[in-house]
Amino acid sequence: RVTGPDVATLLLNASEELLENSGIVDGAAAEAAHKAEAKERFNKFLLGGHINEAVESAISDGLYADAMTLIRRLHPNDVKKIEEIETRFMNLRSIDDPFATLVSVASDQPPPILTNAAFDDDNNWKRHAAIVLANLNSQTAMQTRGNS
Repeated sequence: RVTGPDVATLLLNASEELLENSGIVDGAAAEAAHKAEAKERFNKFLLGGHINEAVESAISDGLYADAMTLIRRLHPNDVKKIEEIETRFMNLRSIDDPFATLVSVASDQPPPILTNAAFDDDNNWKRHAAIVLANLNSQTAMQTRGNS
């Protein structure tokens, strides 16, 4: 008797062989191949019913959107895991990234740029203040503006 997972395994093996035989060599293609391998690994965990392993695999391979979507849909009450994924993703951002400032302010955290003056210059604060003011209408946003 052939089951769905059996067919899935055969299809995955066939696609891996095709990828191996394609002779991909340049940088962009190699990066695309790495991403494809990461997605295949992620999907293999899911095909086996291993949600937590799939999430960890996605995180380690930089597939943060996949990890976040999966955990939010299948384990929406796992606040700790959701925060872990967000934190690991945000740690990839430079502290002088205005997006990092916005997320910090929205989370009632001090913006990293305010605690690391070495990354700030005379005009950089304007971008950070602008992104906060354009996206948040809160007391925290106003307090951050006052501290700039």
